[in-house]
Amino acid sequence: MKTIYKKLANAKHHIKTNATKKEGRNKFSNYDYFTPEQVEKLVFDACQDSKIITLFDLKRNEFGEYGEMTIADTESDESIVVTMATAIPDIKATNISQQIGGCMTYTERYLKMSVFGITENSLDPDTAENTKKTVESASLSKLIPLKVGDKNWTKVQGYCETQKGVDLDTVLANLGKKYEISPKVEAEIAKIIG
Repeated sequence: MKTIYKKLANAKHHIKTNATKKEGRNKFSNYDYFTPEQVEKLVFDACQDSKIITLFDLKRNEFGEYGEMTIADTESDESIVVTMATAIPDIKATNISQQIGGCMTYTERYLKMSVFGITENSLDPDTAENTKKTVESASLSKLIPLKVGDKNWTKVQGYCETQKGVDLDTVLANLGKKYEISPKVEAEIAKIIG
């Protein structure tokens, strides 16, 4: 089992020493991030270099849904299995297959980021820049809290339907002028606009 851990360490090193610049930009919160495509490419290239492969599956047990990623050595029978709890979002105007697909996409992405050490300061609520943003936003006028299923969500959902294909950051910036948008609501907006 020692070889697979060495190869995983090599893959993490490959990613940490990669000079890839973050291509995503959240204009509303003013930070850069690795896009899902970048995360996938970083992990793929690191795995190719290290001769390992990742396999993802969405599973369910008595506690709910969870993502399971197997990291397998392509040169031996060694593997590591990593899991992460998740949930299937209730996204209006979508069928269950679309909701499961969204759950799979996000869970696989965050599992890969966790396993391969792809960090995002913008996701850490304790960073100085996020603490500063919290203080600044508290001093701004009150935003309307947005929750899936409430009367405001119906309006936002209709707006989002007209924004299909538009950049998510642009849609969030427009909505963020009036509404307080949680990560869960952001994920559901992303599913609507595609």
